[in-house]
Amino acid sequence: MFLDKKCDYLFLPLLKKNEDGFEYCPKFFGLPDLAKTILKTKILSAFFEGDLEKFSFQIGKKLKKEKSKIKEAYLKALSLEKEDEKKRYFSFQEKMNSPLKKVLFISHPYNLYDSFVNLQIKERLEKLNLTPLFLQDIPYGIVKEREIKKIPRFHWEFGEEMVKKLDFILKGEKRIEGVIEISSFACGCDAVLKEYLEMMVKSFQIPFLYLILDEQTGEAGYQTRLEAFADSL
Repeated sequence: MFLDKKCDYLFLPLLKKNEDGFEYCPKFFGLPDLAKTILKTKILSAFFEGDLEKFSFQIGKKLKKEKSKIKEAYLKALSLEKEDEKKRYFSFQEKMNSPLKKVLFISHPYNLYDSFVNLQIKERLEKLNLTPLFLQDIPYGIVKEREIKKIPRFHWEFGEEMVKKLDFILKGEKRIEGVIEISSFACGCDAVLKEYLEMMVKSFQIPFLYLILDEQTGEAGYQTRLEAFADSL
């Protein structure tokens, strides 16, 4: 809503499935259509179902760009994405070497990286002399082929990714001292996923904290739970 009438287009892809056949969040399916009914700005959207290059050409065509320019932009974007993944993973590994106790955050990017939504949880943990780590900073490519026993194949794309990344961390050489999962209120996917993530963490005897965020979340109670969790590490 904030960006309405302030830009030429709002980019809202219709996300259905990734290249491995896992579905995205159901709320993403209808988001472009919902935006078209309530916003005045033009919506730039296309149907994505696993083929990123095909999707890029659909978007480029709507912007009236030549095929050569679309291909060039697509390849450049892939290159920049790989560079960014390397930087974030390098930073993640550096933090794993921290002498302070390390706490791993599990959530969706829109919760992890938005300090307004998560009430500055990263900064709050740093003030408690803890090192916060984001599960999202681990490139999915290095854990994608991992086979995990006793864990079902998840229906949702992010569920499979989170489970494999968490398994990678828990079985790594460097130990973490705690895990915090942040979930948005009324997220049905997270409600199911949480049980498996908690089971995995507790099997390694690592403290686990589950936080639910919504517009009613108060800072005082939030801070108290974080302090109590820090004391348990």
